[in-house]
Amino acid sequence: MSESINPYAPPAAKILSRPQNPIGMWTIFVDAWRILRARFVVISALVLLVWTPCGLFSSYMDYFVFDPADIKASYNFSRLLYYLVGVIATAGMVHVALSHSSDGTITVGQAFRAGLRAWPRMAWTQFLTDAFLVLSFVLLVVPCLYLMPRLFLVESVVVCEGLSGNAAIDRSYALTRGHYWKVFQFMLVVTGIMGGWLAFCWFAPAFLSLPDHWLLDVALNLIADVISAYETVLVFCLYRALAQLSDKSYQA
Repeated sequence: MSESINPYAPPAAKILSRPQNPIGMWTIFVDAWRILRARFVVISALVLLVWTPCGLFSSYMDYFVFDPADIKASYNFSRLLYYLVGVIATAGMVHVALSHSSDGTITVGQAFRAGLRAWPRMAWTQFLTDAFLVLSFVLLVVPCLYLMPRLFLVESVVVCEGLSGNAAIDRSYALTRGHYWKVFQFMLVVTGIMGGWLAFCWFAPAFLSLPDHWLLDVALNLIADVISAYETVLVFCLYRALAQLSDKSYQA
């Protein structure tokens, strides 16, 4: 005997699993760790390939050319090296993360060539970004704190979308629209964690009573550069999550 069906009964409720927050802090950190763990050899080799000569040059200048008390000269020279060479490593790491996300394989040579192709766009965009941040800081601290999260994704935008300059900055601003406080919180956490690791690498000689030698300084800086690769992958994962949300909003 078949059961009678009440035509006025409400439809049975569907049991839905709680959706995962695509821009949740934990989700981003786990995704970035998976990428870094899977591509650690390629990323580390790329960092060492680019930053070893830069580290040798920078440490030599710090120890034998610049006045030890002239921190400004050392910082400006390190930023110059980043514009001229360092952005190649950053662009290559983003390309590695992007390739992993699309289930592609990539070699160190391919990542390096991708970084070279993106170098003009990366250098110009990074210069504009730093100029905007410095200018906003000089005028008032609050605009700088507002701009930093808005410009947080420019490097990933340059590599993944082929934009540069103001176009990359506008795109980063658009992706973070409506997510300012999440990006700001993410930026503070990442800066705090990575800053702690880097500080440990830089101050290790003093705590461990290691000799003050410029080659040891090079080695510690290279370790810090490899650790910093995690930050680059973290920012890429945040960019990817926000870009996917933006695409869904556009399609809707």
